[in-house]
Amino acid sequence: MGLAAALGLGILTFLTTVNALYYSFFAFRELPIVQPRGKVAILVRTLNERDYVELCLRSLDNQPILQRYPRNFEKVVIDGGSTDGTIEIARALGWEVVVFPRSKGWGKVSSTDYYIRYMTSADIVVLCDSDTFFPRMWLQNVLYHFRNPRVVAVRTPKLYDVPAVSFIALPKVLLEVNMPCGNCAFVRRAYIESGGFEVWCEGSKLQYWGEEVVLYKRLRRLGEVVFEPTPVFARLPTRKWIRT
Repeated sequence: MGLAAALGLGILTFLTTVNALYYSFFAFRELPIVQPRGKVAILVRTLNERDYVELCLRSLDNQPILQRYPRNFEKVVIDGGSTDGTIEIARALGWEVVVFPRSKGWGKVSSTDYYIRYMTSADIVVLCDSDTFFPRMWLQNVLYHFRNPRVVAVRTPKLYDVPAVSFIALPKVLLEVNMPCGNCAFVRRAYIESGGFEVWCEGSKLQYWGEEVVLYKRLRRLGEVVFEPTPVFARLPTRKWIRT
């Protein structure tokens, strides 16, 4: 084995180890289960995610807090007009599906914003990516922070199926260089008061991070944004929702 190959293997092993250690440590973090104050809307955004959506939805259905207090939750899939069976899978698992067709101009940001503003009266909104697996205690750990009335949002880190990507992304999340909101929760009232997502950036290169960074900056003006270290696990991100 040449020097370059050995160095590459060593770096990959190191990245894999760091990724595994973080996930193993925090994935089993368990805060007390506390009944949510009011209604919680779990929103999963999908677009042709047949290969991943079942694992995602089952991992959410398996959350102890949801099983203990099912009447406190509404489970909704916001779909962009999937044609690969995603919608049928979600409905078969007992999730409500609301379709916002891309063919009619809807995108991930605009459809999410519209649903939060006009189609739910939930007190807390939990946003989830459909290509993501959620550790068993993730939801109760996130919602636990809302016992503090000063908290307006909770964000969590995401680890990817490629160790190098996780290693690069994780420090940015921890240092709050960017503030991802793909898997997070916030007070609906604060979302509306803050102005919500910047729908104007839909379809632009800013959509991938831009609207989320702006939202969290706005929410910070209204209260505390808490970092919950329990990670989710996802495949490499795609941009199928972004119109080109």
